[in-house]
Amino acid sequence: MPATSSGPLIAVMNSSRDLVTVLQTALEQDGFRTVTLVSTIVGGAAGPLAFLREHQPAAAVYSVSPPYRESWAILEEVRRQWQGGTFVITTTNIGALRSCVGPAEAIELIGKPFDLDEITQALRRVLAGQQAAPDGPALTTCPAV
Repeated sequence: MPATSSGPLIAVMNSSRDLVTVLQTALEQDGFRTVTLVSTIVGGAAGPLAFLREHQPAAAVYSVSPPYRESWAILEEVRRQWQGGTFVITTTNIGALRSCVGPAEAIELIGKPFDLDEITQALRRVLAGQQAAPDGPALTTCPAV
């Protein structure tokens, strides 16, 4: 259920219920409305796509977690089918993600506490039509996780 704020509606999608709650709380405190989905790679893109189509958020905070290759493939399918959707991508290990998929834009959520302001700033940039996070160098091997 969306919060009562009048700000843009943001979808928060992550495989960790606790992290979804932390992100939801932080975003709502910054004036965004939120809808949340605790999702995993089981079922592929179908669940996230149905969720996005139902709620039509202005942007989505989408987590790419291990196994990175499979999670990234799902994200790409969601992006392809939910055209026009704006994403802020998060991950727990940007180096491992890039080693699996090549250059990738993502905000690394590592350690606690991480910088929640970085996510809200990235959301404001993507909502304004700017890039959320810079590309980094591609690594050549995908570590086992």
